[in-house]
Amino acid sequence: NPPPTIQPTATLAHLLSLYVIPQSLRAVFVVNSEDNLVGMVTLGDIKEVPQDQWGIATVGQYMVPVEKLRTVVPSDGLDRAISMLGQDEFDQLPVLDTYGRLAGVLTRARILRWLQIRDEMKQKK
Repeated sequence: NPPPTIQPTATLAHLLSLYVIPQSLRAVFVVNSEDNLVGMVTLGDIKEVPQDQWGIATVGQYMVPVEKLRTVVPSDGLDRAISMLGQDEFDQLPVLDTYGRLAGVLTRARILRWLQIRDEMKQKK
């Protein structure tokens, strides 16, 4: 499943009403009109914004830009992804295709689950 995304021009009110509140998301990836990843916005990024600004302030003003995010491409090994997740406070690692578009997301929980299944399969041999 592709991860939820939002455009940088969307308001914080839009972000909160579409994603944060109904889906309990703590972070949403930000993409431009070509679906290129441009950043990520988290609850921590917007929690200090006064409520009366939510309808005016945009996601692009408060997001962490892509240059400050760690990203991987499908050809990167799982070891690299695990080491990158271990270095950050972020729980999600965006996977980009060769055009810089968001192809998917790796999370600590998914990687741990995959390693657990792999180990169980090895034990059955």
